[in-house]
Amino acid sequence: MDPPPHRDMAGGIHMNCLKSVRFARDYGSIRITIVSIGAMLAFFTVFYVAYIGLHPNLVVTRFNPPVFTASVLIVYPLHKLFHCLPVWAAGKKACFTVAMNDHRIPMLYCDIRQPISRNLAIACVTFPIAAVTAVTIAVCDWNPFLLPYMALIGAVNVGLSVTDCIYASYLLKAPANTYIEDFRDGFHILIQTMK
Repeated sequence: MDPPPHRDMAGGIHMNCLKSVRFARDYGSIRITIVSIGAMLAFFTVFYVAYIGLHPNLVVTRFNPPVFTASVLIVYPLHKLFHCLPVWAAGKKACFTVAMNDHRIPMLYCDIRQPISRNLAIACVTFPIAAVTAVTIAVCDWNPFLLPYMALIGAVNVGLSVTDCIYASYLLKAPANTYIEDFRDGFHILIQTMK
């Protein structure tokens, strides 16, 4: 359901909705899943090949299936938690919650309680891909033998970031004085108007 034409705020301020985006409705779940898988494969290949190219004498011989599995499982909650960190750092309220989606699968969400500024929203959606990618590169430099695990962590994180990249593309085009109201399948871009 699309938002009402305005929201009443304190002090006689209205919030008019400039744009409403719902990922499943506007892009389709299957399309997003296919693009996410493609992004994961592309990142893993480029990251692994580029790192091996920079370290031609590196021979990766260790492989620990439990560590490999744990690496994959930790990415999703870490990614979602990283969405909340910029909101908390700005002193705003956000909840890290678990809820069932339409297919009865438990999902993690960063629920932001009130509209936030465009710049803070940009920080929220880009922080996971920037932070996790930086950590994977730093860990590989520290211990090159962890390359397969770091490449996988980075790849899964990039796959999870596909909707974040779509989100960021709208935010970067939005006027600087707008506010963003986030919800679980999308967001509203709002602008203040006086009564």
